[in-house]
Order: sequence, then C-alpha cells, then structure tokens
Amino acid sequence: FSSGMLLSMFALQCIFSIQKQKSRHSNFVKILTAALCFTIAFVLGAYVYLTFNQYTIWLANPITQTFLPPHTPISYLISYHFARFLLYYLISLLIALVFLIAASRLNRKFQERFFESEEPLLGALAIFTLGHPDWAYGSLHYIAALFLVAVIGALRLKFIKQTAPFSLYWLWLPLAGLVILLYELHK
Repeated sequence: FSSGMLLSMFALQCIFSIQKQKSRHSNFVKILTAALCFTIAFVLGAYVYLTFNQYTIWLANPITQTFLPPHTPISYLISYHFARFLLYYLISLLIALVFLIAASRLNRKFQERFFESEEPLLGALAIFTLGHPDWAYGSLHYIAALFLVAVIGALRLKFIKQTAPFSLYWLWLPLAGLVILLYELHK
C-alpha cells in the first residue's frame, strides 16, 4: 500500500508540474491533503480489521480463547495489536504532523524560502508511509538519504557557481519509496 501511494502521488506530482498554473497547484495541494488523510484512514481501518481477525482466530482455538473475554479483558487483545502494529504508525503520524506544521509555519514566515508550498505535504506523506514496524530502520535511512542528497545537491550547485538553493521537491516521495524497496529486499 505504501509503495502504491508514494508512486501514485509522485506520478501526480509529475503531471501537475507540467503546467504551473495557480489552479492546478491548488488542486495538487488538495489531492495531497486528501491522500494523506486517506492513508491515515486506511492504516486505522487496517488496524481495526487486523484486530477483528485476530479476535476471530483466537476465538476458534480453545487454547487461545483464554486470551479473550471472559477469561481476559478485551483490553489485552487491543493492547497486543496496538503494540505490534498501530504504535509505529502513531509515532510516524506524530512526527509527520510535527514536520508538516513546523515546515509550513517556517515556510510562511520566510516567504517560501526553504520549501515550495506543497513540499511539507510531500514530506509528511513520505514520513507517515514509512511507519511500519521497523519504522526506526526506515526513518533513519530516509533521513540519512535526504541529508546525503541535500548535501550533494548543495555542493554540486556551489561548484557550478549557481546561487539558486537546492530543492528536495522531487526527492521526498522517491527516496521514501527507495527506502521501502531496500527494506523489502533486505528482509
């Protein structure tokens, strides 16, 4: 799901960048916002679905029935799934929202000096989609890749004596997809 969402949004980013009209830009921001909200809703829905399936599986086995009411409170099942699945996405959601709010405010304060207007949404979507159980693995590699690419890009611009700042606009989503791909290949 994460790879599909990142690929879809990157394709839309390419399509919307072809024509830089104000209306197309605002449509892209609306689509990115909707995609972020949909991704969050999808993850929460998947959590509810997985919890319900775990309940039915445990209910079917006489041994695991002891993990369910009336033997054990239902909070055991919920906390079990919370710790195994949802916690990682809540951490990545928190970090994505902090990034989104901070980047948006700083960008407005400094007249879009650091990011293009939709970049905070691109970054937040990328950060949130990396929220699988090995979030620390993915996020550390993602942050390292962003930093490395930003440094290389800035140095390259300095050596060719260009004064325009280096932008990560085209790299937020592809780097997140690359980190997910490398994680899957590493498993």
